Amino acid sequence: MNAAKHDTPADKGLPRPSPKRRWAHVVLPIVIFVAGGLVGAGLTVIFRPEQTRRGRRSIEETRDRMTEKIADKLDLSAQQTEQLRQILEDRLKELQKLRREMQPRMEKQAAILKANVAAMLNDEQKARWEEFYAERFPRWFPEPVSTQPATQPDAPGAGGPP
Repeated sequence: MNAAKHDTPADKGLPRPSPKRRWAHVVLPIVIFVAGGLVGAGLTVIFRPEQTRRGRRSIEETRDRMTEKIADKLDLSAQQTEQLRQILEDRLKELQKLRREMQPRMEKQAAILKANVAAMLNDEQKARWEEFYAERFPRWFPEPVSTQPATQPDAPGAGGPP
């Protein structure tokens, strides 16, 4: 009497799905989910680059953010948290100093790259290369970490890409 409610596809004369097809019903949603995550991450980088670039926070903002995360993760006491804050500030200042020392060398290499690529191009390609380079250079070689809070605009006349 209830047999009709529990008919299988084979009972209705329909072919039974192969085991490979059953896996497709499981794998396909996973692939779609992962692809959606990748697309979302890519769009974030493209449309919100200021949030994804390193070096846009001041040392103090970076120090405070790192201190909070590490202290929470390690369950530090107030005294340990303050020690950590000072250690991070000292190390971040040293890292900033190293980056500022390296920046001219990095910019020189970038200028050589720009010139070498331009030398092999025709005039139309050079124009497109210049546009491409101008857009990409700040992503490839961001300015060193600012000592000012991120909410303040850059100082007028600050050096840019070569």
